[in-house]
Amino acid sequence: MNPGKPYKDYYAVLGIKKGATDKEVKSAFRRLARKYHPDVNPGDASAEEKFKEISEAYDVLGDPDKRRQYDTYGDQWRVMSEGGMGPGFGFSSYGRTTYTRQPRQERPPDEGFSFTGGGLGDLLNLFSGGPQAAGRGSRTGADPSSRKNLRKGEDIHGEVTIKLREAFQGTERVVSVTTPTNRKHSHKVTIPRGVADGAKLRLAGQGLELRGGRPGDLILLVHVEPDPVFERKGDDLYVEIPLTFPEAALGTEKKVPLLVGQPQTLAVPPGVQSGQCLRLKGQGMPKLNTNEFGDLYVRIKITVPKNLGVREKHLIEELATLIK
Repeated sequence: MNPGKPYKDYYAVLGIKKGATDKEVKSAFRRLARKYHPDVNPGDASAEEKFKEISEAYDVLGDPDKRRQYDTYGDQWRVMSEGGMGPGFGFSSYGRTTYTRQPRQERPPDEGFSFTGGGLGDLLNLFSGGPQAAGRGSRTGADPSSRKNLRKGEDIHGEVTIKLREAFQGTERVVSVTTPTNRKHSHKVTIPRGVADGAKLRLAGQGLELRGGRPGDLILLVHVEPDPVFERKGDDLYVEIPLTFPEAALGTEKKVPLLVGQPQTLAVPPGVQSGQCLRLKGQGMPKLNTNEFGDLYVRIKITVPKNLGVREKHLIEELATLIK
């Protein structure tokens, strides 16, 4: 705030108390930004002015350092803080996006979710998905490698659900994501084999763009559905097979299903116990970004016959006397 410029109560602008939490500040900004955004109020100059005012308020109250200075020095906070404020707006994330003013001297780029831009037009582009081609390169003809030093556009977040078999083999999906102004964008995504439930995939440059900057990323949360036959633990798989008492006592060979591929023969040793796990090495999930695989553990379940005839009962009783 320049000397002589009227003092603004940013807390009043956002309709919150001075002791509001960071979450309450962000919530108030999001609510007002949606209400007064120029896309929602086309041609309404007062709404546009209000939008700039709440963006300015959130720039200060959404930044812990600026808020501390503002609370300490009041209308002199900009004078007391280092540097100065130049013309033009920037922003970092709306919801996941905050707004900041651009300082006279460019600060080192923030590799997180924040970025700066050149004016209200950039705000409109961010929210409306309007023409942003300029964000894909430097208007000054700079080397593309220098783009990593530019401010970054907003990251877009999406989710995708796949089956365990797809996680084993890798797959492709067309993912639809929605911008803060409810515009939908579709992205064709390659999901690598071995991906785990809850993994986040970052697709560089597939987020929202910023004129004069570089686009943000698409961050995709992967959900892997539980499989009815196989249980996954890390890179290992577990499957259960039934054995009769004679098979468990004497040993046998059993065909074990694989998640992908033909069943494999497992040699079951004599005396195996119910609940015991036998390992098939290298038959588990592929390990992400490697050529290695986890293991398949075969969990033994000994079954007891329910309907015994007279002869079967007699033989079991005889066996029981022998193994006491």
